[in-house]
Amino acid sequence: MPRRWRMVTWPWWSAAGAAVGYAWLAGLEPPAMRAMIMTLVGLWVASGRHAPGPWQGWWLALAIVLLIDPLALWRPGLWLSFIAVGLLILAWQGRPRPHGAGAWLRALLRTQCVLAPLMAAAVLIAFDRLAPVAPLVNLVAVPLVGSVMVPLGLTGWLLAWWPPLAEICWILFGWLAQGVHELLSAAVNVAPLWQPAPWQTLPLALLLAFLALLWVLPGLSMAPRWVGSAMLTLLGMAVVPPSLPEGRLSVRLYDVGQGQLIELRTSRHRLLYDTGPRFGSGFMPLSTLWPAGQHFDGVIVSHADTDHAGGIDALRHDHAVARWWSPGSNR
Repeated sequence: MPRRWRMVTWPWWSAAGAAVGYAWLAGLEPPAMRAMIMTLVGLWVASGRHAPGPWQGWWLALAIVLLIDPLALWRPGLWLSFIAVGLLILAWQGRPRPHGAGAWLRALLRTQCVLAPLMAAAVLIAFDRLAPVAPLVNLVAVPLVGSVMVPLGLTGWLLAWWPPLAEICWILFGWLAQGVHELLSAAVNVAPLWQPAPWQTLPLALLLAFLALLWVLPGLSMAPRWVGSAMLTLLGMAVVPPSLPEGRLSVRLYDVGQGQLIELRTSRHRLLYDTGPRFGSGFMPLSTLWPAGQHFDGVIVSHADTDHAGGIDALRHDHAVARWWSPGSNR
């Protein structure tokens, strides 16, 4: 902050102008528009000049976003963004601003630790899947891309009239992009995307949400936080899949695009009717439905079209099938 009162507002106006300019360069698409509005309101709150409080700013930003784009109410991205910001307000309200590199690093680590479980719960409810490497991405890749790579790319674009300097920017950008790609590829290979069973989704999401709130709610000492975390973990381990009563049939039709995949369950039997498509790239939607090691008592393949028999390879490779039925071949 400048020390002279005549210059005190310029950092805030400059940051606001940069946010608007970047959103404009991004085409003012809904995510960029949402980020711009939240940034502008956040700058107003942080400036302290006739500004609303953090929660008033949160509601104000949400109201402006919905006023400009009412359809955003049905987009998961809106709620993921505002849930994350709300949790950060709850976690940091009343705490002193960090000073020094060490304090900023500890603050960054704490922020990611409190964000990770709640955002995992929100993503689980919105998309029925979990990315174990998401905290690593948020901690390393996001600051690197946003604070280093994007400025390098914009600088290279601005220096297009001076090719030697622009080329230096783009070479550095390329090295960083390659490094981020290798980092993410290695992380995904170690901990790939996980899609829990449907019965696990809600209990696991609630457990993660309560775990996050336990560590951000003010007024709690460390002992109840650790004890509560241990109890929630044990509770999560105690959740077992529901069993169907005798005489009940469960039918689930999976949305696999152009094709068909139906799962039928009873208390003692599990059967698939068709296996979904296989696309030209080799991708089979069936490979994303369950973790490896599932057992099926039977699989019926209605005919050999790739929209119905495309997932056979995924079934054979990742799961166990007791019996197959198809036209002209039953085994």
